[in-house]
Amino acid sequence: MKCIVIDDDEVQRDLISGYCKQCDLLEFSGSCIDAIEASNFIRSNPQELIFLDVEMPEMTGIEFLKNLVNQPQVVLITGNKKYALDAYDNNVVDYLLKPISYARFLKSVNKASSMKKGEHLVVTNLAKDIYVKVDSILEKITLSDIIYIEAAVDYIQIKTKEKNYLVNSTMKSIIESLPSGDFIRVHRSFIIAIGQIVKIDGNLIEMESKVIPISRSYKDNVMKKINLIT
Repeated sequence: MKCIVIDDDEVQRDLISGYCKQCDLLEFSGSCIDAIEASNFIRSNPQELIFLDVEMPEMTGIEFLKNLVNQPQVVLITGNKKYALDAYDNNVVDYLLKPISYARFLKSVNKASSMKKGEHLVVTNLAKDIYVKVDSILEKITLSDIIYIEAAVDYIQIKTKEKNYLVNSTMKSIIESLPSGDFIRVHRSFIIAIGQIVKIDGNLIEMESKVIPISRSYKDNVMKKINLIT
């Protein structure tokens, strides 16, 4: 993610800038001493993530946020816990309370990265379809065509009746985007379409084209979700 640091405190600005340069998830674009300089910079250099100090002269970080036309992901930097509410009110990713450790900084970056991956999924048409971004192209998948979804390192693989889709997203993002009555997570690596189940044998679910394990931690929820007649 392309990122910028905005902070009038030179020491703090250099610290966060250094963290950005160390992080492989980030492409450091530079730093600005105030919101006015940052506004001019971003106009010609769009960013994906901003580390923004709240208390700055002339224009505060919150005022800067409210004037952004297309707000990228933002992590607020503050020395006062009272600004935590502003973080939620302004739809920011996270807020960092000074002094800031690299570990806490990295937690914010990982959160922003996960949210960015979630942008590759769009639910439409009253949850009849989803659009997934594959190689910069949005492709429509009809929900009723999905058989199962499998985790694949930093990606997910969506298996349909006709095709496989490899999408840059997370299992958490997609399960939250799917109708809960039609899909269920059965394993940390698998989400299945309930209507595509052929049979369940102990801790194994047979789908149309694959046998999928049920984790012990998900078993009770699976049994509650299926239409079981005893």
